[in-house]
Amino acid sequence: MLLGRYHSLSTLVLASNRFDNLSLPPSSPDTCLRKLRHLSLTSNLLSSWSTSFDALGESASSTFPSLESLRLEKNPLTSPSSSIANPESADDPSTTREPTDLHLRLLLIARLPFLTSLENTPITTVEREDAERFWVTRIGDYEGAAEERSDWSRNRCEELRKSMSLPSH
Repeated sequence: MLLGRYHSLSTLVLASNRFDNLSLPPSSPDTCLRKLRHLSLTSNLLSSWSTSFDALGESASSTFPSLESLRLEKNPLTSPSSSIANPESADDPSTTREPTDLHLRLLLIARLPFLTSLENTPITTVEREDAERFWVTRIGDYEGAAEERSDWSRNRCEELRKSMSLPSH
């Protein structure tokens, strides 16, 4: 399917499609949705930070340059009761608490800087700053992650560390 044909599409609902990753081919006129502002990926099988949200973060600026709103509930990775909801902290004794909806929200906001709304709730400037600080200082630094972080994730974390004047890793 050539998504580029739908150049005026502003909302795309891809709920319940059994997607298990968001890895996208390099952007081209046939795959770019320039006016897409709202994307719903609810009730899929997204279970890996690197192949889902990091992949989306890496490709969004070229594939969905206007994306600002995302819905993700009912995916294995976004379920706070799931054992894989927070793979980066699974082996870190300082983060043994079960992840909460707030932790998941913060992790998603920090990873996806282009969002202005998540799960139909606006993202404030203060919330974004808190999310980025949370990720960099509590999650992003942890190198013994249960799941290997993507290059995009490491680069995003390093970019945030520099903007916060924190030492590089």
